[in-house]
Amino acid sequence: MSSSSSSAAIPNLSTVRGRGTRGRGRGGLRRAGNSGGAAPVNKDLPIQQTDQDASVARLSAVQTGYLEDEFAGCFVPAAGARAGGERRMPVINRGTYVRTTTLDHLLTLFLAASPPFQPSQIISLGAGSDTRFFRLLLQNPASKPTVIYHELDFRAITSQKVKTISQNPRLLSIIRGHAEAMGGDGEAQVEVEVDVENGSLYSGGYNIHPVDLRELATVQLRNVNPHIPTLIISECLLCYLPTPPTLLTHLTSTLIPSPTPLTMLIYEPLSPHPPTPFSLTMTSNLSLRNLSLTLLPSLRAQTDRLHTAGFANANAADVQFLWEKWTSPEEKRRVAALEMLDELEEWFLMARHYCVVWAWRDDPLLAASWAALPAQEGPV
Repeated sequence: MSSSSSSAAIPNLSTVRGRGTRGRGRGGLRRAGNSGGAAPVNKDLPIQQTDQDASVARLSAVQTGYLEDEFAGCFVPAAGARAGGERRMPVINRGTYVRTTTLDHLLTLFLAASPPFQPSQIISLGAGSDTRFFRLLLQNPASKPTVIYHELDFRAITSQKVKTISQNPRLLSIIRGHAEAMGGDGEAQVEVEVDVENGSLYSGGYNIHPVDLRELATVQLRNVNPHIPTLIISECLLCYLPTPPTLLTHLTSTLIPSPTPLTMLIYEPLSPHPPTPFSLTMTSNLSLRNLSLTLLPSLRAQTDRLHTAGFANANAADVQFLWEKWTSPEEKRRVAALEMLDELEEWFLMARHYCVVWAWRDDPLLAASWAALPAQEGPV
């Protein structure tokens, strides 16, 4: 089992359906390595490959008009890129849309709750090919001088991402600009250090860490600041860990200990008890790819887990609820006009088996906005 699956890692809707195919000088770039990719880790390869599913699903949602993301094609595997991406079914595109817009909205509220010019930190567990850092800087320019962003994933995944970044002038310019906006007189604050072979990238504000999250407690993460408000993002990550509570406890008590304000976003599937036909089909399809995962049965179980880990507050909602309650009528009409969704029963089934959880601790400014968001309560 992996501890560091990609951000959009499985199970996403396409996987469940069986359609799987996350130097001095300003702006200086120092290359610490030049070989491409890391040796495969066979036992974790099935999980690592799910990042390809995620990147293709995201590109499909962008090309169909659900989302705006000029970087969606940058990290799509060569096969998918040559085909211009694989068009996903409408239910999958809508699921990708709700997932992305929900997490983006919560992240925006997190940043808005920080006092002006006060630094904040985002740590994305199993980030894979996720483009959120680049989208954030373009969509929220005011965040540029204050946000420190970290991505953690398998070395096999990060080495490919770092290689892509090192060969893309547009991505490099965004990272350099972010480092410059962070300011400071020290050389380390404006330098972008790229090591393709090791799968790492470090700058004043953007950091890619090659790490197996099963071993996070033994790793010293460069540039992580335990004393500034921090948001942790986990998309389809905890369900692959042998002991998720162990990682959560490390995050809340060691990596970012109280009283530092700490918030967390989780996107995961649910597996109700007793099992539903959909959850049984999901498990069967995943097993065909040598994938297994441990799922919680309800929204209440999700929030209880985070309470136990030290979060004073935790709310949750499934994807169907988020579509109904968080999406404006105008946006629903726009999305509905993009393509025909004639599989409403299938949409309801899938959307009720995925959820978003948002939790926070020691952050009264954020509590006012996050606590007011519509949420579901109790078991699904």
